[in-house]
Amino acid sequence: MPAGFGQQIARDGGPARTDPNGGQLTNQCVWNNRSGDEITVIWDLYRSKSGGPTGAEQAKKRHESMYIRGATRRVFTLGFAEEALWYKPDGNRCVLYSRDVNLDLFVLVRGPHYPVGACESLTESTTRQAIGLITKKTKKAATP
Repeated sequence: MPAGFGQQIARDGGPARTDPNGGQLTNQCVWNNRSGDEITVIWDLYRSKSGGPTGAEQAKKRHESMYIRGATRRVFTLGFAEEALWYKPDGNRCVLYSRDVNLDLFVLVRGPHYPVGACESLTESTTRQAIGLITKKTKKAATP
């Protein structure tokens, strides 16, 4: 749990959801604090399809669909994701959309204590931590 934030709220009412086609696992976590600040993390884990695209190809396609000319900036130097898109900062919110192999991750930090200039650091560190935890759990689950 991010420091200073309360218990996670499951916005979708339950655990991870699987795409009916069997190729995608989706989950969302939201944390709030008493000041009205909020962190949202949404991730999609894509599985390779027999005779179809790999999980990495599906994640790349989804990631590219999030690019908006003039509103996003491409980043390849984070060190914990293959690529990322910083959305143009807006008021009291920062958005970082990143991809690492077959994992797509959306992180939003917003609220009165996180105006532009103050939200970027928390957004990036939350993304780093989330990717680390998700990849660690998925590797552990895949180990026989």
